[in-house]
Amino acid sequence: MRPAGVLLLAALGLAARAGPAPAASARVGASVEVKRRTPERWGRLDFDPSRFFEPEEMAAWSRFRNLNRALSLVGLGVLFFLYLVLLRTRLSDWLLARAQAAARRLGSIVPDGSALSRSSRFLARAFGEDWAEALLYTLFLMLFLDLAFLPLDVTAELVAQAEGLSNYTALTWLADLGKSLLLAAFGYTSLVFGLFGLVRRFPRRWWWILGGPAALLLVAYGVVSPYRARLYYDFEPLPDTSLKRRIEAMAEREGVPLHAVKVRRESRTSKVLNAYIAGVGAGRELVLYDTLLEALDEDQILAAVAHELAHERQHDVVRDALLSAGGLLLLLFLVATVLRRFGRGFGHAGPGDVRNLPLMLLTLSLAFTVARPVVNAHSRARELEADRIALTMTGDPEAFVSLQVALARRNKADVVKPWWVEWWFSTHPSVYERIGTALWYEAWLRERGYPVPAPAPGRTRAGDQTGGSAAGGTTPRPSKR
Repeated sequence: MRPAGVLLLAALGLAARAGPAPAASARVGASVEVKRRTPERWGRLDFDPSRFFEPEEMAAWSRFRNLNRALSLVGLGVLFFLYLVLLRTRLSDWLLARAQAAARRLGSIVPDGSALSRSSRFLARAFGEDWAEALLYTLFLMLFLDLAFLPLDVTAELVAQAEGLSNYTALTWLADLGKSLLLAAFGYTSLVFGLFGLVRRFPRRWWWILGGPAALLLVAYGVVSPYRARLYYDFEPLPDTSLKRRIEAMAEREGVPLHAVKVRRESRTSKVLNAYIAGVGAGRELVLYDTLLEALDEDQILAAVAHELAHERQHDVVRDALLSAGGLLLLLFLVATVLRRFGRGFGHAGPGDVRNLPLMLLTLSLAFTVARPVVNAHSRARELEADRIALTMTGDPEAFVSLQVALARRNKADVVKPWWVEWWFSTHPSVYERIGTALWYEAWLRERGYPVPAPAPGRTRAGDQTGGSAAGGTTPRPSKR
């Protein structure tokens, strides 16, 4: 896990997106139809992958994915190594000394009685006299870690460029990297200032005192998340076409009303195909990548949208809130225990010593690494459930299969994965499992006499014909931390 994402993930990433409970009146009309086409037990139909893909292209995609996985493992190893260097050497002390010197220089040029001087006194009362050096230490630490990871970032981008998966230019890549660093700097200094300020005032109770505000932060993150992406991409409303009307009708039928349907200009940076729902409540927006609209027909796009709507139907607000709060408290308790027991062993003055930040990051990284297989397994189960719900929404397994074929070909995805790859890396079911589920559902519909829609005009039925790889894929990009 990247260094600048660990604290924010701890505070924000454990929560599933929470939304309001579906309106009962909107669900009544759909319930009979959905139930009529929903199997009591699901299965998967085994098939020969060469029915949809050429063996040569599948082998090439696996080589590309293996290289990306190797870079990921190298990054994880580098991350742990850097944290240990910071804890076992005097590098952290050196960074703090540089921060202290910079804070003194800045303090000497602030006029007495100015607004900055008054703000400084307020921050000193809230955090401590060393508030400026603590914030500067955080910035220096973040800059050190990001510079250490820059070669891996560049390597990942060069691999993407070589595979024809990235639309980045050197200028746009550096611009997005700069935006990421600025956002991370603001987020980290704010979070560390509040966190360590609380630790200093309540050295033993801070972790459960912080639990409530952190839970509120999760809700706030869900509200502002649609706006964060606008720092990187241009958005525009989806024109009032038959596609938009079909999307809105399906969303209303499923009890997931949308505030807006937006098109994101993803083609500025990559060729990836995707759709997602951002925001909560009245601010919920469906976002379609422009690459998706260009590459797929209406039925395939509706299959992708149905999957996203299915995720919204999966949400239980009370359950998700309780799980998020419980997970946060557990993480905070773990961090508090580690800081209390081991912080002084590294020469730190106490839990409130800002030099504990690398120890905190190491603790969180280890926790996420240990939990990764469990989290991935849960995610794969939720994704498979969303696939099944989406199939019952549209009743069009052929469009779903052709969507998965297009996504795999564009993203250069592994069609069949070794068990250990699935166990450690995969948050989604394999292409093989997703297609097999849709094929099983198609057979189930036919056995019961339900109509199965024919392919849209101009689209060959999935599996009747294979083709060469289209350029495109999920693009490693400068970390938007």
